[in-house]
Amino acid sequence: YDTTQIIVKYQWKNLKIQHYNWKNEFGLGAGIANALDSRGYGKSEATNTSIRYAFDDLVPGTMELSGNLRTSDYESQYTIFPGGSVFPVGADGNIFTDPGARAATGFFVLFPDGVRGNPGWDGEAITVKLNHRFNVVENFSLRWEVGREDWSFEGQETKNFGPGVLDIERFPILPATITASNVISVTGTEFVYVPPVERDFNFASISTEWRPIDDILISGGVRYDSYSDFGSTTNPRAGVIWEATDILKLKFFVGTSFRAPAISDLSSQNNPVLIGNPNLEPEEITTAETSFSLDLLEQANLLLSGSIFTYDGENVIQPILDPDSGASVSQNVGEFTAFGYELEAKWKPAKAISIDVNYTNIDAETTNTLADLTFDTPVIAGSMANLMINWRPISMLNLNTTLKWTGDRERAPGDARGDVSDMTIINVKAELRNLVDGLFIGLSVRNLTDEDAEYIDTSGSIPNDISIAGRQAFIEARFEF
Repeated sequence: YDTTQIIVKYQWKNLKIQHYNWKNEFGLGAGIANALDSRGYGKSEATNTSIRYAFDDLVPGTMELSGNLRTSDYESQYTIFPGGSVFPVGADGNIFTDPGARAATGFFVLFPDGVRGNPGWDGEAITVKLNHRFNVVENFSLRWEVGREDWSFEGQETKNFGPGVLDIERFPILPATITASNVISVTGTEFVYVPPVERDFNFASISTEWRPIDDILISGGVRYDSYSDFGSTTNPRAGVIWEATDILKLKFFVGTSFRAPAISDLSSQNNPVLIGNPNLEPEEITTAETSFSLDLLEQANLLLSGSIFTYDGENVIQPILDPDSGASVSQNVGEFTAFGYELEAKWKPAKAISIDVNYTNIDAETTNTLADLTFDTPVIAGSMANLMINWRPISMLNLNTTLKWTGDRERAPGDARGDVSDMTIINVKAELRNLVDGLFIGLSVRNLTDEDAEYIDTSGSIPNDISIAGRQAFIEARFEF
């Protein structure tokens, strides 16, 4: 994984200009179909150019007009299955990974160089928005914002399977077994994995803050979004902050939000794994949280905080298997709920030592409304704890130790693999500061105990999941001027 980032900023009076460029190249880990892909890679580049101008001199409060131009492009090389693979292929040229679907196929294909697909894209988005914040009266402020975003997306692809490559139209008389080696470009044709897509949406929001008395702050707001491809959505929120005493603060927040369907959810095509659905609705979630903070810094150098939270989501987009095609189609068939709590303590037992500890517990459930099946949400850890100890014995030396424990991880329904073990990771770091002016040297060890643990493989096809990295040592040099 290699990343390069460049940020350039310019400011003159009320004008701000910023340009951001980001490039990265990465390997594919376990492979996109859980078959190791040593030659596969992905490359992406993104830019964001923003211009902002403040009209604070002309209006009460603060007002800003901003414009953003974002671009992105991606290229890849995927060896989906390794060289020598043989797959049954349907009339549309797509491979079947489900052995039960072979009865519906007419022929088999040998892939000497592997099943290869190289998707890519070019994307562009332009956003313009205007916001204004001001005091209506004393202790009552209002903020409004309006804007619009237009973006476009065009897919690019070469591959050695699928429509336009191995289909009946290309091979009208199919032998029992044929060989597919060279990739063929389907960019700009109806056979590409996603057609050219354009989306625009308008948005408007208004929010307020009101302090009826010195100890209470009440906030509220609502946002409206109108999309060209799936409709509109309105999402309110509200909150109260109460400084009950000099050391105790209480907060309560409730609100709704949404996730717009992604391009692949709506428009994916010619894909043996996922087909898009243009009739999708956005995912929606309602969240509520109550929290407290107890400031005992003056009495005991201690800060305690905690929260209780819940969320309830619907219209969750999930891939549902279509038995006729062998592919999965995006559908709004999911609901999810959760209830949890968090506790945290920050303590300085001595001037040179600080200790942070937190614990999170969550009970999350997911419902497949199509199958009327409710189960514990897979992958999400039911319990997590973190401990951080920082010690600075002398001004030029800093020592840091962190411990992260993760437990109560569940598998998806139907996954017959064994229970997922708990995971404890310890990292340590020593840093020498200002050896010479501005020079910092650090030595760190991650996974100090060489913990043998795994991230859950959500596909269910890797028997022992995906191992985390073992013990690693790093040397870091940083110069500030």
